[in-house]
Amino acid sequence: MSDRNALRAKLLATPNYRRAEVDLDGDTVFIREPSVGESRDLAAKCKMKGGEIDQLEYALRAVLVLTCDAEGKRLFDDADYDALAALPVAGGLVGKLTGAFAELVGGSSDEGNG
Repeated sequence: MSDRNALRAKLLATPNYRRAEVDLDGDTVFIREPSVGESRDLAAKCKMKGGEIDQLEYALRAVLVLTCDAEGKRLFDDADYDALAALPVAGGLVGKLTGAFAELVGGSSDEGNG
């Protein structure tokens, strides 16, 4: 393999996504950082008229798509959207997960728990 191909393969290898651990009344779940494609798709689903992003919608959809178990398997299905949307904004499940997500994507670029 040429140096270019080896370097390309290394750079495009399966990424190690950072994730935040969240304790939910004794149960541990994780929320992982989105890929570039996932972030783009989330933003596209959350645009309001005028092109601005609906931040609550983005946070809710991020929780729906990025919450996972210890093995990285997604916990919520798309069908759980309405049930998550019916939960309180602050203090509960959605608030804890969106808080962890905000810290994760707004924090340092150091590698985390992966």
